[in-house]
Amino acid sequence: MEAGIDNCGRLYMYGETGLVRWDILDNAPDGAGFPSANTIHHYSVYSSTDRQNLSLMKDNISCAATVNCTVDVLPLAANLANGTYTFFVKAVGQPSITNLFAGVTQTLKDFAVHFDATGVPGAGFVSTRPGNTHVFTLTLTTNVPNASISPTTVTSGQLATIVANIPPGEGTWNFTLQATDTTTGASDSVTDSLEILGNPDFSVPILQPSSATVTAGASANFTVNETTSSGFNAPVTFSASGLPDGGTASFSPATLSSGSGSSQLSLLTSDSTPPGTYTITISASDGGLTQTQTATLRVNPPPPPPRGGCTGHICQIQP
Repeated sequence: MEAGIDNCGRLYMYGETGLVRWDILDNAPDGAGFPSANTIHHYSVYSSTDRQNLSLMKDNISCAATVNCTVDVLPLAANLANGTYTFFVKAVGQPSITNLFAGVTQTLKDFAVHFDATGVPGAGFVSTRPGNTHVFTLTLTTNVPNASISPTTVTSGQLATIVANIPPGEGTWNFTLQATDTTTGASDSVTDSLEILGNPDFSVPILQPSSATVTAGASANFTVNETTSSGFNAPVTFSASGLPDGGTASFSPATLSSGSGSSQLSLLTSDSTPPGTYTITISASDGGLTQTQTATLRVNPPPPPPRGGCTGHICQIQP
């Protein structure tokens, strides 16, 4: 695939067997913008077997948008044998606008099956060369529950409606449509997919262990695990609250720079920490969203000091 570039924009081509698609992109560094369709007067489509000698297939093509412009070349290919061709699109600019030129290579066959749209298709159809009156059977394969296609037998250009109700939430949904020529037995298929992502998020679903028992003056250690979803990639900082008197908390590391990971939490008590059961809240925050998890810390009193005393090597034990 190649694209011509000028000072107005870039002509980007793609597609599938029998369909030629193109977008007009601007020349900004990120390539994300789209010049006004008013800068284009019309488009022309050519075919070539050697990428040098071009044959005009269709001229004066209009496309109101600057993205997903499409031409079905099979109905225009009456004089082309099956084989590999490079199809070129020429974007003819308005006066004072430089023309754009780009090409994409495809294998031309007697027929090809297509979806009417990317993502979640609303219909499928078969494109053929002129004069083809064959009947084609359609088979839809998808992981979308209870999806259907109707009718399942079509002729060239006839739309078959696809009903696919995407369940709520995240997921990747795949669609494959196969067309089989009932006369020759030949088949063609097209595949598309749709990935649905939720809002980037993170959570602290696991704390290991979930509880600990220590003697006043000792420490308890926990592992705090962070998981992410939907492409979350931001620093997360940990903190702890609900500590007993004389208790402190330290995390290593205190901040996870990005993505999933874990931090070691050390809860240190002092000799003066009152005995009891404490619920410690561990918080993870990215500065906007905060997720929490709890741990149980049981503190036992320290053992009483031995009675009596020692002077030098001589110890006196009181009854």
